[in-house]
Amino acid sequence: AVIIVAGIALGTVSYMNKGSFGINWGIDFTGGTVLEVSIKRDVTSDDIAKTEQILKDIGETNATVSITEVPAIDTSVLGSKQVITIKTGSDGNELQRKIVSAMAKEFSLPYTDSNEKVDADSIDWLLSCNSVGPAAASDLMRSALLSTVVASVLMLLYITIRFDIFSGIAAVVALLHDISMMIILNSIFRIQTNLTF
Repeated sequence: AVIIVAGIALGTVSYMNKGSFGINWGIDFTGGTVLEVSIKRDVTSDDIAKTEQILKDIGETNATVSITEVPAIDTSVLGSKQVITIKTGSDGNELQRKIVSAMAKEFSLPYTDSNEKVDADSIDWLLSCNSVGPAAASDLMRSALLSTVVASVLMLLYITIRFDIFSGIAAVVALLHDISMMIILNSIFRIQTNLTF
């Protein structure tokens, strides 16, 4: 009970402050843009510093840059399984174009800037480019909480009809306990929490 209460408090404070502790919210819940860029070789700390400077130059001061290893990459084309993951609090195609254009220039990657939407399918070194607006993120959070409550109530109702009220309560409490423990472990180990989770 103490661990669960502490985890709920940690998650609440993290969500309210969007801080660097507690739940590591994905863009599904916070809104923003995430890009995964392969520079066609292993990523160094100098590459991360250059990417951070690029983001500062275009006005993204709250962005985070990290090295991620993606096992599904075709290393014969991209040269390495390491990619640069860029997370920003802003969204929109204009921001994506600025980031992709600056990364292409800095790391000598092929890219022709145009007014078209940035598409990871047409740029071989851009592995993914996802963007969620703040309104959509808020709706997703509401939907996730609502679906959890509705599922719990319906489960309680079914088990009460099939067995008895005490069995239903025990089943729902056990399920919520398991969910709470997984959320707390995600908070402690800073595993990204997205809508799939």
